[in-house]
Amino acid sequence: MLARISAIRQLSLGVADALDAGRPADVRAALVKDLGTRLEGDLVHEVRRILPRTADTGATPGSYPHHLAYALLHSPGYTLRGGTNEILRGIITRGLERQS
Repeated sequence: MLARISAIRQLSLGVADALDAGRPADVRAALVKDLGTRLEGDLVHEVRRILPRTADTGATPGSYPHHLAYALLHSPGYTLRGGTNEILRGIITRGLERQS
């Protein structure tokens, strides 16, 4: 997980550098978003596997069961915000085809 987080951070910095330099960043940004949202979901499931507890929306705010419930409820939406991963993969594919 740490390697994935580090890689996504580096990719994100590359997007920021491209934007600062006035270069197109659409393909890079789509790749970062696709990889990042999958990582978000995987993190939720990995934490749940390592620290098995019952998720509880009624638990004390800030507690692990409360945060877990929030994460589990919202994780399906991670791949929807900012464009579905399927749409983003189309952007990535078209960008790679242009570079060929």
